[in-house]
Amino acid sequence: MNKQNEQDIRNQLREKILCLNRMVQLGKAQSAALHAGSGPLLTNLTEMAKLIREVNGIDRILNPLKNQLTTGETERFLPETRKIKILLQQMMTLEKESIHQAKDKMADLRREMHHLQKGRRVVGKYTKNDSLSTSHFLDLREG
Repeated sequence: MNKQNEQDIRNQLREKILCLNRMVQLGKAQSAALHAGSGPLLTNLTEMAKLIREVNGIDRILNPLKNQLTTGETERFLPETRKIKILLQQMMTLEKESIHQAKDKMADLRREMHHLQKGRRVVGKYTKNDSLSTSHFLDLREG
């Protein structure tokens, strides 16, 4: 492998690292928004899914690059490949956390709907018996 070829591969790897780094930061922000419950749940989940698809796309781009390097040549790029591996693991962790958070949020929503159907209003984690009048439903939608 000549020096120019090696430099090209190194530049490609660094470019992918920067891209992955940005994805992980966006993923962390999205995960935090999902955890805090800020914004619509479906929007947060959709954004997270887009990030995960992009990361998977980057991984697919990297595979042919890894395949064209022989075992001895791969060792030259260990710092870059290690960094990529770490970033991919971070993204997978964020993906798992998001799925768990989404399940928790959905369970909360289901519980809240159940209480509303039974004529109870959800106050914090507790429920309070309430007659479901039209004005009560309007109050819930506005709040």
